[in-house]
Amino acid sequence: LRFQAWNGIAYGSSAIQYFTYEHADFAWGTAILDKNYAKTEKYYYAQRLNAEIQGLADVFVGMNVKRVRGISRSETGLPALAAGELPAPFKSISTTSPQGMLMSYFSNGDKEYVMIVNLDYNNPQTLNVEFDGERPTEFVTTTEYPSMFGTRAAVKSREVPPGDMVLYRIK
Repeated sequence: LRFQAWNGIAYGSSAIQYFTYEHADFAWGTAILDKNYAKTEKYYYAQRLNAEIQGLADVFVGMNVKRVRGISRSETGLPALAAGELPAPFKSISTTSPQGMLMSYFSNGDKEYVMIVNLDYNNPQTLNVEFDGERPTEFVTTTEYPSMFGTRAAVKSREVPPGDMVLYRIK
């Protein structure tokens, strides 16, 4: 679910649709609602993800995507991040995972953001970033209140969970 939602948002999607919301056929596995319309474990995953997305609505609603690029090796067919395409204050962004990552550079009003999505939905990846000058602001959520985001100075290396993202405000 996270992989689908964050990738869609990284490309500028204004809506998220969950496939197999209700249980139509056992061939698709467990849905968000079972055949009796009772909530399944996936319902609570979707509920938490929706809270996170809503917590960042002021960042995403009305966003204008400037470019989406692949970082390191990517099987997705994304154009690779080329020299000179990183917005300031990023000096470099890398990972050693074979799946690679996705970088979305977008604006919303007078603010600019960089979103990095782990393209491996099965394994975490280490994200390494270098900055030229002041570090951007990194958004962080709490496990207790997923709709409430705090901020901190960006860290240079962090593990990004499977299919998850890291969001930076750079301006």
